Amino acid sequence: MVGAQLISVAVLLLARSVTSQQQLNTEEAEPGNFPFRVRLTTTWSQGHELWFTGSLISPRTVLTVANIVDYFGTRPRGLVVTVGDETKRRIKVSRIIAHEEYRYGARDFAGPFNNVALLILAKKVDLEMNGVGVIALPTDRTLYKEGTTVTTLVYGAADEQEISDQAECAEHWKRVGKIIAAEWGFSPSIVDDMDIEAGMRGRLCTQMPPHRQRSRYGNPGSPVFVSENGSVTQIAMFSGNAPEDTGFDWVTDQDVNVDVLFYLDWIKKNMV
Repeated sequence: MVGAQLISVAVLLLARSVTSQQQLNTEEAEPGNFPFRVRLTTTWSQGHELWFTGSLISPRTVLTVANIVDYFGTRPRGLVVTVGDETKRRIKVSRIIAHEEYRYGARDFAGPFNNVALLILAKKVDLEMNGVGVIALPTDRTLYKEGTTVTTLVYGAADEQEISDQAECAEHWKRVGKIIAAEWGFSPSIVDDMDIEAGMRGRLCTQMPPHRQRSRYGNPGSPVFVSENGSVTQIAMFSGNAPEDTGFDWVTDQDVNVDVLFYLDWIKKNMV
């Protein structure tokens, strides 16, 4: 159990530590192009200030990942949401709702499990403000077909990716888990004992298109969305990624994201 937890932690730390890496094959996210994007600024007890990404799904609700607001049971000392690329209005968070079964637990070899959270804002966002809006959520799996083009949005850039073969992605993460286990002094065989199907439940893998690679690793909570027929629908949130060589000069082609549709009932139940 400890080994699997360490794998989860290692992957998480790698994903959290790369926001300043070089960006390749990305496009600048022009102000106002993504009105649903919000910036989350957290302050922890050590005094460190970190920023992450989320999406506005109602005038008072932000959707993001749980590991940025609950780190091994620790909540940030301060959390502020910034909406609007141009107005940059800062709003305090009145309540944090993390999934009841969120954990770093043993059967989770690809980062935090049930990694979803909602931030309830202290006041409604004025949707009449310039450059501010909400994003639609999926109603079925129509947009989840392998090869579908998606956009992974970070605060300053937008990556075009495609939905992966989920079985191949699971095998990728199994290989990564073995490498990290060995680096942490554990037998790689502990990964063979994990339930891969259960470990990938609630996740969606995306990758760069063939012959395109990049060494930018995303930002936890970044919305992953599909643009189709003039509408934009968020189908996932970036959770983490890792290369098969696990070095900081890697080029990785598989992201693991939180599947929004999988958690849609929970989201609707708790959003305001």
